[in-house]
Amino acid sequence: MRQKVKEAVVLGLLVLFSVVLWLTLSVLLPKLSWDESALIASAITATVLLFVLWGLTAMVITDGFWVVFAWAIVSFSGLLWFWGLPFLIVSTLLFLAGVIGFFRTRGQIQKTLDGGLVRPLRCALPLAATAIAATIAVAAYQTAPQSSLDIEALVPEYLFARVLVSLEPTIRSLSPELKLDEATTHTIYVFSIDFIKKQADYYKNIFPIAYAVGFFATMRFFGIFLYWIAIMLVSFLLHILRKFGIVELRLVPRNLVTYSFS
Repeated sequence: MRQKVKEAVVLGLLVLFSVVLWLTLSVLLPKLSWDESALIASAITATVLLFVLWGLTAMVITDGFWVVFAWAIVSFSGLLWFWGLPFLIVSTLLFLAGVIGFFRTRGQIQKTLDGGLVRPLRCALPLAATAIAATIAVAAYQTAPQSSLDIEALVPEYLFARVLVSLEPTIRSLSPELKLDEATTHTIYVFSIDFIKKQADYYKNIFPIAYAVGFFATMRFFGIFLYWIAIMLVSFLLHILRKFGIVELRLVPRNLVTYSFS
């Protein structure tokens, strides 16, 4: 009974943080801006915790039925905020990726000696990270601001100024007489924003697709770092849980080692 309660807690937290992630994205994506630092931090934190809990689930829970049921909620709960056929399709792919990753992880555990963690976790987390990145990209596609693209929010002046200052040596080599003072930087910023807006008007029909592709590439790139952070956190967490007797190592046939709740 105690083991079932512990497994229920982990699966409950997995579902909880998936809901937090989708809820945060539903607020963040329609008005995406670097000024929304709290929402961005919340989305990143929820994603890391989701990875950690999914890795922990794959390592310690053997009841495939409840894992699949919980992952189905994780995969399809986003439809509450991003209802649409594209999101339904990618949610289904996310569900399948998670299920495949879980059973691959359980299979890898049977082949890993001495309770190794990295190989089994790499069977679950990279696949889940790619699927989640694709799901977020489709959510971005559905919520992309097609008629009122706020370029100033995506490229704030303070960020533009920092990039311009970092390029100052190159700019001076091309135009020695140009001085990047505050007035010049503001003028360049206004001209650049106006130019981008005009181009966006020409390509407004394909903007949502470009927006989604850019989102997927960005999420997948950062996802590499996030799932490696998750692997380290899962390893640390399992070490702590073993120390306090919450998780134990068990020998299975052929003298291999697997993790389970005690």
